[in-house]
Amino acid sequence: DWLLYAMDSPWAGNSRGFSRGSVYNRAGQLVASVTQEGLIRHRKDWA
Repeated sequence: DWLLYAMDSPWAGNSRGFSRGSVYNRAGQLVASVTQEGLIRHRKDWA
């Protein structure tokens, strides 16, 4: 059988990003959902 993973990133800004995803089975039923948030910092001493 197979699973469909659909994801989007509804927001990014201020050195942060947010993404979410949904996993569906062949019948179209939601079987899992995921979210992730990331933070990016630029070090000034890394020239």
